[in-house]
Formats: sequence, structure tokens, C-alpha cells
Amino acid sequence: MSDEAAEPSGNLEYMMRPRRETVPGEERLVVNGVEFRRGAKVVLRLADRIDPYVRALDGRIATIERLYLDYEDQQYLVVTIDGDPAQQLLRDTGRYLYFSPHEAEVVEP
Repeated sequence: MSDEAAEPSGNLEYMMRPRRETVPGEERLVVNGVEFRRGAKVVLRLADRIDPYVRALDGRIATIERLYLDYEDQQYLVVTIDGDPAQQLLRDTGRYLYFSPHEAEVVEP
């Protein structure tokens, strides 16, 4: 019996709860010998970006929420910003920021 059948269809909290096995994207990516993992912390390095809103995030610590490859094998780190008061809300609603691996440095645990 599936989890959906075990819970009432009107239980919004249950329906919005993420399930680890259904999280889209890759579990890990290795780019130029650097391993990026879902849930890892990175420091954003965005000084070369032109957009002032993106540049404001330069040096901030972020959590990798997803790792995506597109149809042309372009790699993306999909992150939320640590310390952002809306971080959990953004996670819950699936609103993330997308960066290239060369724009981030992995923070060692």
C-alpha cells in the first residue's frame, strides 16, 4: 500500500512534505575534481556577474538543494541562501537560485 493511500487526501501537510526518493536531480556532481553533493554548503563567488542583485550574494554561504544537468550537459547548482529568513519558505515552495559550479566553492565540514 502506498503512502498516498495511507493518508487522507485532504491532509495538506502530508502532501507538501518532501520525500527524499522523489527529489529531482542528481545526488552528486564532480566538476574539475571538485565534488558537489546535495545538502552541502558552498560559498558563492559572484564578483564577475553584472547583475547587482546577484552580486549582492557574493561571499554568502548557501545550501545545495538540487544538482541539475540540462540537455546540453550544462551543470547547475540549485541553492538557497543560509541566513535568509525565507529559506525554509523558498524550499517548501520550490523557489531556488541557480548557479554554475565555477561560481561556488565547497565549504569543508
